[in-house]
Amino acid sequence: LLSANGPTGGQIIRLDDKKHPNSIAFIQCVGSRDVHHPECKKYCSAICCMNSAKEAIVVKEHDPSIDCYIFNTEIRAKGKNFYEFIEKSKNEYHVKYVNGHVSYIKENLDNGKLKLYYEDIDEGKVGTIEVDMAILASALSPTPSYYELLRQLNVGFNNLGYIGETDIILLEKKNIFVTGYSRKPNDIQMAVVEGSACAAKISEKLDSVRFQNIKKLKYPPEIPVKPEDEPRVGILVCQCGLNIGGIVNVSEVVDYVSKLPYVAHVEENMYSCSSDSQKRIKELILKYNLNRFIVASCTPRTHEQLFKNTLREAGLNPFLFELVNIRNQDSWVHQNEPKKATKKACDLIRMYLAKVINLKPLETIKVKVEKSTLIIGGGITGITAAHNLANQGFEIYLVDKKACLGGVALDFIDLYYIPITKNEILQEIKDLKNKSNVHLLLNSDIDDIQGYVGNYQVKVKNIHDNSKNKIFNVGTIIVATGTKQIKTSRWVDLLERYPKRLLTQTELTGMEDAEIPEFKDATIILCVDQRRNEFNRGDNIKTYCSNICCGVALKNIEKLLDINPNAHIHILYREFQFSDLNAENLWRGLRKKVTYERYRSIDDIKISDENNNFHIVYKNVGAQTSIEYNTDLLILATPKVPADDTEQLAKLLKVSTNKDGFFLEADAKLRPIDFATEGIFLCGGAHWPKWIGESITQAYGAAGRAAIIMVKGEIETECITSYINEEKCIGCGQCIEICPYNSIELVEIYKEMGLYNTSLRKARIINAGCKGCGACVVECSVGAIDQNHFSKFQISKMIDLLLVSDIMDYEIV
Repeated sequence: LLSANGPTGGQIIRLDDKKHPNSIAFIQCVGSRDVHHPECKKYCSAICCMNSAKEAIVVKEHDPSIDCYIFNTEIRAKGKNFYEFIEKSKNEYHVKYVNGHVSYIKENLDNGKLKLYYEDIDEGKVGTIEVDMAILASALSPTPSYYELLRQLNVGFNNLGYIGETDIILLEKKNIFVTGYSRKPNDIQMAVVEGSACAAKISEKLDSVRFQNIKKLKYPPEIPVKPEDEPRVGILVCQCGLNIGGIVNVSEVVDYVSKLPYVAHVEENMYSCSSDSQKRIKELILKYNLNRFIVASCTPRTHEQLFKNTLREAGLNPFLFELVNIRNQDSWVHQNEPKKATKKACDLIRMYLAKVINLKPLETIKVKVEKSTLIIGGGITGITAAHNLANQGFEIYLVDKKACLGGVALDFIDLYYIPITKNEILQEIKDLKNKSNVHLLLNSDIDDIQGYVGNYQVKVKNIHDNSKNKIFNVGTIIVATGTKQIKTSRWVDLLERYPKRLLTQTELTGMEDAEIPEFKDATIILCVDQRRNEFNRGDNIKTYCSNICCGVALKNIEKLLDINPNAHIHILYREFQFSDLNAENLWRGLRKKVTYERYRSIDDIKISDENNNFHIVYKNVGAQTSIEYNTDLLILATPKVPADDTEQLAKLLKVSTNKDGFFLEADAKLRPIDFATEGIFLCGGAHWPKWIGESITQAYGAAGRAAIIMVKGEIETECITSYINEEKCIGCGQCIEICPYNSIELVEIYKEMGLYNTSLRKARIINAGCKGCGACVVECSVGAIDQNHFSKFQISKMIDLLLVSDIMDYEIV
C-alpha cells in the first residue's frame, strides 16, 4: 500500500471500505518461532522487526497523526545501526512498542475496527485495543519451486526447510553456488555480500580461463559537440508514481520548462529509470538532434550512472548529462506544500539547465593497476581474503601486529556452529606460508599509505626489528582488523577482588576447562553497557547491539555444562538478538538445562560480595518482582568495540569511521563492504561485530570486489577532477594541505627568464586519485584551481538563475 505503484497508488487506505486508518497495529512473529504449532515455522525470519519499524516510519511520514503500534515478543535488530533505527522509530516518530503476543483478533461490527487481545509483558497484564488496520509480519519460507530446484540439483533440505551447509559445500564442488534467500532469510546487506562472496569463489575457479570468452561492449561513434555548437537540451520529468507526481504538478513543470531557452524537447513520464524510458531517451536524442540531456527524478546515487550509460549508447558523451533530484530534495520534504513544491521543481530544473548548457564533453582516465593487495589483519577474515586472492595469482601482503596468524578464532577453544573447523583454519595458514606470492608481515604495523586506487605505496614497520621494515606498492587494500571486547566500569571492586571469577565472555571462551574456577552456580549477564534506550542510559552505555553476544552466550552455556552438568546457570537478558536460522532450536534446547531470566535495566542489577560469592539482586520482568541469589561465577557480555588504532588507520587510509568508531562503508545496503575511497574494502569486525561465519562471507566478498579492480591491470576513473592554471598558481601548497586524498603534488617548473633559467614550484593534480570533492578549489587563495563538470562559472550561473525571475533577459552561456 505504501508503494507508489501498489494497488492504492501509495495511499494508505483500507481495501474493503476505502477509509483512511487512524491507527495501525504491526504484529510480529505470525507463523514464526513457534515450535508447538505444526504449521508454524520453527525459526526467526530475521528481517521482520526492521521491516515493521521501517514501514511504521514511512506511515508516520505519510501521515503523522496515524497511531502505530508494534506488538512483539522481542525486537531482534542486530545489524549495523539497526538497534539505533528502532530507537529512532520510538523517539522521533513516536511508534509505540508493546512487548507481548497478540492472541486473537476479531472485528467490532459496530464500528468496523479490529479488536486485538494481547499480553503486555513489561506491564504484567493482558489487554485489548481497537485499531483500524493490522499488518501481519508472517513467516518467510521458500516457494514450491525452490524444492523442485533442490530436487533437480539432487540435494535435500534440513528440518527447517532450507538447503543444509553440507549440501551447499557439495554443490560448490560442482561449481553451483547458493546465495541470498536460497540459504536462509537475510536482509539486503547480507544478500549483497553473499553475492560478492559467490563471485569471488567463482573467480577463483575460473582464474585459468579468464578473458577467454569475453565480448567487449561496443558503443556507437560519439557525436561531436563543439564549444560553438548551440545547446539543444532534452528534458525528462519523472512522476515516480506518487513519490513525485503525488505532490508536484508535473504537467505544470513540463509546461514551464518547455518555454525555457535552449530546451529542444521536454516531456513527462511515469518512471524514468525503466528500460522503456532508456529506449525513449535514445529516440529523443536522435529525433531532436539533442546534445545535452536532463532527467528530473530522484537521487543521483542510484540512477545517474544508468542515464550516463544510456547517453553513451545513443552516441552522446555521458558527461553532457545532469540529474535533478526533485524527489529527495523537493517532493519528499514538501509533502504538505504541493504548490511550493511545484515551484521548487521549476526552480531546480532552471538552475540545472544553466549548468548543463555550459557542460563540455569529458573523457574518463585510464589508470594502471598493480596486481597486488594489502590485507590489514591476520584473523580468520584476513586469512580467507588472502587465500582467495592468492589462489587467483595476485600478490598478497598480509600485515598483522601479532606474531602469528589466526586471531581470536584460534584463541577460542571451540568455534561453535560455524562452517569451518580449527584444523581447516590452521591448514589455510599453512597454505599461505607455502605460497610464493604471499608475503606475511607479522609483528608489524602500517606506518604510511600514499597514492590512489591501483597505485598505493605502503610502508610497513616491524615492531621489533627495523631491518624488516618494508615498502611496496599495491593496487587494492582490504581492512580486516576485527574488534575487541572491553571491560565495564561497573562492579570494579569485585573485579579486583575476584579477577578469575568475574570474566567477560571473550575471556571465558578463550580459557581451557581446567583454568575455570570450580563453581556450582554461574550467571551470564547479557547487554552490559549496550543497546541504550529509555531504561538504559548514560555515556558509558553504547547505543548499539554487539551482535554476537547472545550466540556466544549459548556456546558458553554448553562449555559450563560440560564442566559441571549439575550446575545452576542463570542467563540474565533483555531480548535475545540471535536470529540465525537454527537459533530457536539452540536456545530452546538449552532452556531445559538453564534458566533465562529477563531484566529491563542494567542499572537495576545490584551485585555485592557475600561470603566470597556474588550476591545478585534484580527485578525480573516476567515475574514483576525482585529476585536475589548467590552465584560463584559471573560472566559479562560487554560491548565489542573497534580494534586498537582504528582511528589512526582510518587517517592513514583517508577513510571515515562512524560515531562508534567502526569503519564507515560507502552504502549500508548496496555497497556494505566498499569504502567511499575507491580501491579500499572492509570485512569482518572492522565493519561491525559479527559471527565468524558472517566474517568469512564478508572476506570472500571483499576479495571479490578487490579482484574486479586488479584483474584487468587497468581501470577507468571518473574525469570529474580539479585542474590548475599554472600561470596563476604561486606554489604556496595550501591545496596540498587541504586535499583529503593526497592527490595534489608540488612540482618544479623550469622557465627561461631572459638570459637566466629559473625554477618555480607549481601544484599539479594527480588525476587518478582526485575525487572531485572541490576542497582545493575553495581553498586556493589566488583562484588558480577549478573543477571539471562543477566549474565556478557553472555554479555561479546556477545560483544566478535561482534568483533571476525572467530567464529570457539573462545570458546563460
